[in-house]
Amino acid sequence: MQSFQLFVRDDRYSVPTLVFLEVSSAGRARTRATDILFQSPHHKSVEVFRGGQRLFFVGSERLRPSRGDSVEDWPPLP
Repeated sequence: MQSFQLFVRDDRYSVPTLVFLEVSSAGRARTRATDILFQSPHHKSVEVFRGGQRLFFVGSERLRPSRGDSVEDWPPLP
């Protein structure tokens, strides 16, 4: 089993939700990230990390800053 960290961007919150995941492969982590993305219309993207290294990004749309946020404060998109 491998450990992954998922950061879920939700348009209701100003910071991403951290989810810890233990699965057998990066492919299964991608499947789970996609499942999480589509669990709620509020979920806008999921970034998947392993050991501090970003592996991939899944998203339903490009992230847009909410009112009052500066684009410079947002992480770069792939």
